[in-house]
Amino acid sequence: MIYEQNTGWREYAQATFNEPLLPGCYQISLYYSNADFASLANGLGVYLSEGTPNSYAGVEPQVEVETAIDNYDEWFEITAEYNTAGGETHVTFGNFRTDAETEFMSRSVSFPSLSYVYIDSISVEYAGIPGALSVDLGDDLTLCPADFPYTIESGFSSSTVNWSTGETGSSIEIDGPGV
Repeated sequence: MIYEQNTGWREYAQATFNEPLLPGCYQISLYYSNADFASLANGLGVYLSEGTPNSYAGVEPQVEVETAIDNYDEWFEITAEYNTAGGETHVTFGNFRTDAETEFMSRSVSFPSLSYVYIDSISVEYAGIPGALSVDLGDDLTLCPADFPYTIESGFSSSTVNWSTGETGSSIEIDGPGV
């Protein structure tokens, strides 16, 4: 990503998800490194959106690096969780701040009015529905016809479990193969 000091000019990187995001919690992570031929600026952000934004003016990134790190020899990890509304189809990386909001640290380098950041190993992973409880029902089972019906226990006798069949209860009785 490139940010040019006091010009309003920025370069953004963008990707389209294979499928729209589901409502719930996502873990967003990436690695970034400062280019040694440029200066530094804070405000590297990650923005999730439905479709490609027509403009980045006034956009509030869901994840942002608040301060610039004066180091050109290492890669730094950004990891954050974000609760999406669902339906987001694009992820964009760049500086979404105005020039006045961007802290710029000029250096004696080839391009002193630019801040240039490399990004790598980008990940946006579904972490579940906030407040939802994850239940491990154990390993897959191989059963013979004589083993049916078979009862699967959730382990939560005082809770309501919504099974994929639409049934509710702390256990479910199955009478044949399935998922």
